[in-house]
Amino acid sequence: MKYLSRTSVAKATGARTRPQFVFRLAWALLLIGGIALVVLLSAQLSSKIDELREVPEDNAQWNLSQIEVAFLKLRIAADNVLLEGEPALPEFRKWFDIHYSRIELVSTSTDAMEIHQDPQLHHLHEMLLKFNRNMVVLVDGPDSLLVASMPDFVARMQEIAFAPRELSVGGVELKSARSDAKRKEIVRILQTIALVSTLVMISLIGAFIFLWVQRRRLNMQSAEIRKAGKFHQTILRASLDAIVVVDGQGKITDFNGSAEKVFGLNRADVIGHSLSDTILPERYRSGHEAGMANYTSPENSNIVDQGRLELVAVHADGHEFPVEVSISEAHSADGRIFVSYIRDITEEKQNKEDLHAARDQALEAYKEKSRFLAVMSHEMRTPLNGIISSLHLLRDDPLSERQERFVNLADHSSNVLLNHINDVLTIERLDSGETKSAEQVFSAREVAEDLLDVMRPLADEQNTSLLLEVEGEEAFVLGEQRLIEQVLTNLLSNAIKFTASGQVTLGIASRWVSASNLELDFSVSDTGIGISPEGLQTVFDDFVTAESPYERTAKGTGLGLGIVRRLVETMGGELHFDSILGEGSIFGFTITLPVQDEILPEKQETTASAQPAVSGGLKVLVVEDNPINRELLGAMLERDGHIVSFATDGFEGVHVASKNVFDVILMDISMPNMNGIKATTTIKNSQGLSRNTPIYAVTAHAMPAEIAEFEKAGMEGCLLKPIRVEKLRAILGEISQDDPVEAPQTETPMSSNANGIIPLLSPDQLMKMREVFGPETMIDKVQAFLKEGDLLIGAVLNNTLEQDRETLQSSTHKLSGSCAIFGATLLRQTLTGLETACKEGDAEAAAALQAKAREEWNRTKTALNAIYAQT
Repeated sequence: MKYLSRTSVAKATGARTRPQFVFRLAWALLLIGGIALVVLLSAQLSSKIDELREVPEDNAQWNLSQIEVAFLKLRIAADNVLLEGEPALPEFRKWFDIHYSRIELVSTSTDAMEIHQDPQLHHLHEMLLKFNRNMVVLVDGPDSLLVASMPDFVARMQEIAFAPRELSVGGVELKSARSDAKRKEIVRILQTIALVSTLVMISLIGAFIFLWVQRRRLNMQSAEIRKAGKFHQTILRASLDAIVVVDGQGKITDFNGSAEKVFGLNRADVIGHSLSDTILPERYRSGHEAGMANYTSPENSNIVDQGRLELVAVHADGHEFPVEVSISEAHSADGRIFVSYIRDITEEKQNKEDLHAARDQALEAYKEKSRFLAVMSHEMRTPLNGIISSLHLLRDDPLSERQERFVNLADHSSNVLLNHINDVLTIERLDSGETKSAEQVFSAREVAEDLLDVMRPLADEQNTSLLLEVEGEEAFVLGEQRLIEQVLTNLLSNAIKFTASGQVTLGIASRWVSASNLELDFSVSDTGIGISPEGLQTVFDDFVTAESPYERTAKGTGLGLGIVRRLVETMGGELHFDSILGEGSIFGFTITLPVQDEILPEKQETTASAQPAVSGGLKVLVVEDNPINRELLGAMLERDGHIVSFATDGFEGVHVASKNVFDVILMDISMPNMNGIKATTTIKNSQGLSRNTPIYAVTAHAMPAEIAEFEKAGMEGCLLKPIRVEKLRAILGEISQDDPVEAPQTETPMSSNANGIIPLLSPDQLMKMREVFGPETMIDKVQAFLKEGDLLIGAVLNNTLEQDRETLQSSTHKLSGSCAIFGATLLRQTLTGLETACKEGDAEAAAALQAKAREEWNRTKTALNAIYAQT
């Protein structure tokens, strides 16, 4: 008796009531049929009575009787013509016309059909009709001719003298017979209606008596049931849990009110029925019945007296639901009984499921937010690629003092912007409290001055002046300078954006809060359009911008102040803000930082292209299967004075690394024979001479999970193609100084310009290539790239994800890397998406991107041929 189970409810009762139901149904159909028959007969009777009431427009009997009269009058008129001659003709013609009309009227009357159906009457009518039509020409002719022909006319009339009387008498008899038939039909209908009505009435009386008897019987049965169960119901109805009592044979002997609500069953319907056939799912019935048959005592049972157990029951409507059950054994005068306390825990289970679903939805929403931020950052890096690359090229040429100042400003701005883009990706980490920026010693005044210099061109566009106000003691503090800069940059940008022909003031107030801690209060005030009180309530929410007039004066994502809020909270600061619509706003924050007594070293250049080349060349091993990429990377290293060795695949790279000592190894990931991950693992686990050499991954595209795999294999970091000179120099510089090598931040491939438009080619990357190779060699390299690209694009387009996923992904990766080197930005973006689709197994997305890659490759080839045909 391991489980509670269900039964089909009220089988016996259903068996008893089925004949009664059939009888009642037959009786009801009989009554309905009788009433319908009475209605139909009544309609027929009404129709017949209406027919009797009708008075025909042409009285058939009168017309038929007048035929003979008209014929005799015509005979008399004809005799008068024989005696009197032409004077008697008008009277003759009058009666001929009357006789003619009587015969024609019979032809057109409503009763003509009955006359024509009788052969004798039809013959008589045709005889008279033929006579009239033959004589009408003579009658309508000259008087002299008519008088001369009158003897013949009279003779013809004599031949048919019998016809008028026989036609009149026969027609009247026919009409009378028809009227008698109608009267008899009406009598028959009346008799039938009376009979059917009597039967219907008797049936109604019988139905009323039957229903009265049934009602009285049901009332008596109900009274007996209430009387028999009153005692038990009084005891059990107070229980909030369902209580079901069964005897030793598994028959239900009691079923309280709570059980009725839980299972949707009536107590009267389940008493005496098997528990297994009532509330147990069908799949558990056999087990329950076997347990009941083998039960001896609670000690041998895994359900009786075992406390509360979570089981499954079935409702009267057939659906299953979870229950909590506790079963105890007892004894009564009739023998052993089992008392079951049952509680429906559907709501509790549902609450748990809802909680888990809400958690899963929150996690999915968090993933979607992270994905959005990653894509946004990815799309914003491309314009910075052009800016930073152009500044690198400018720094390699002699500059005037004024030019160098502008380059420094642009370089600083681009790096600040790059930091901001990177910070957008940390929003989710800020929300979780896991993000910490490196602490630096800095001067708040110097940070403010640098930011104002950067923001001044933006303010000039708005015809707005920038002021700096400093109060209190100046000191060097230790804190997260980059986060403070980003907060102030966002606040200054907002203030300038919404202030036209006005003034924006950056204020810094400091006060000592202890002997070693200084409280800094940063504030940005403006004389702009201000914010309404309603707008201030939501201004720090994500993706929220102020209502009009802000919507009319500036564009933005609404993330700036949301990032400010997160950053200030991360640093442990406090926000303060106020605004008056039409007058201006002030936003600021306070933060307490420790003071540093040491004198700051001279500020170092942080711009990318200012990174010096490493003095004293390093021994570098480049493992790259693409000859163009291999030659370009070698040229970049050799230009900085490094000693470069090459390997064309992972297998050769392992061999070369085992025989030589290198300062650093740059390892491509996707290569034939042995990929970069396996080669790195082999080198690290070998006894070769370069087993302790730092290895950096070089790849065109890497997802976060793949970067983690690189690090697990023993790589120090990842360089994304196209490789930035400053990033390469930074890594080599750290290695040459024997400093601990930190993995550089992974870069996201650059893809779009500031307007979100992905350029076909990157002029900056092509310019870098031209600088490395020289003009003549550059033409050869471009042609080699186009030749290689034709082969690779063929492999990309001729394979599908379902047919050969590995070949498709490998070809896409190789072509993407070459596109990165030669600045094919648009095609590289598409290939990066295609590689991601291959890794994620998204066949539909892969097919769409393959079609897109075909068109973009043709455009890229055309553009490169046009450029380098003129070089």
